[in-house]
Amino acid sequence: MKRKPFEIALSVFAFSVTTELVCIKMLRGSLTDWLNHPHRQLLLLSMILVNLLNAATAMYFSSRAARAEVSLKLRERRQEQIDIYLNHHLRNALSIVQNAAFLTNDEHTIKQCDEAVERIVSVLVSHEAGLTDPSAVLLAIVKAKRSGAKSGNK
Repeated sequence: MKRKPFEIALSVFAFSVTTELVCIKMLRGSLTDWLNHPHRQLLLLSMILVNLLNAATAMYFSSRAARAEVSLKLRERRQEQIDIYLNHHLRNALSIVQNAAFLTNDEHTIKQCDEAVERIVSVLVSHEAGLTDPSAVLLAIVKAKRSGAKSGNK
């Protein structure tokens, strides 16, 4: 993680210094002639210091970006583990409740089970924020089967 920001800083510094030296060569001819003028060595030193500051800034921001990326991946991994836990335990329990409601003929029990399942599914879906709702599709299929089975029984 620390190597990439350092490489970015080194690249910024090398590019900046090289560009300045090339510009000096193009505009003024020889670099040694340019340095022989009064105060040019001090000017070159100040340009190098500014480039070091630019490199340090690039290193700081790239290291923050790398840390933020790692943090985001860890947070996503934790969220996936929570979702896996919820899917495994709660949805299996909900399918048992739905199956029990499907097997009974008591309308009041069926209604209570359906309402409980719908409430739990809505909480799970709001928790998953943005994902499609496979439970709602499953619930609609179970309701359609139940209504078809009951109309066939009568």
